[in-house]
Amino acid sequence: HVKLSAFFRTSATKPPHADLAPRLAELLRAFGAQRILWGSDFPFVLTGGNDPASSASSACSYKDAVAQVATWGNVPGLDDEAYKAIMGGNAMRLFGFWPDP
Repeated sequence: HVKLSAFFRTSATKPPHADLAPRLAELLRAFGAQRILWGSDFPFVLTGGNDPASSASSACSYKDAVAQVATWGNVPGLDDEAYKAIMGGNAMRLFGFWPDP
């Protein structure tokens, strides 16, 4: 499994960090949607991380952090089912909040 998080640390752009969409496409090809877990990086997302020089440009609310992936447009392999799995379904299954089908 791989965690999809820390956008403010890896992106060269401000939120919603759309420049990371190709990286998500690569992760989907390499791991498949069922092995990717979204992580909020809360509370660091609120300040844009630990770098004071970039915090003003990278900070976003938790609500906006949750919505970022959905704003990236047409990412190959990211259909509705994959999106739901990445944004919580995989974590629920992996950590035993519901059994595998």
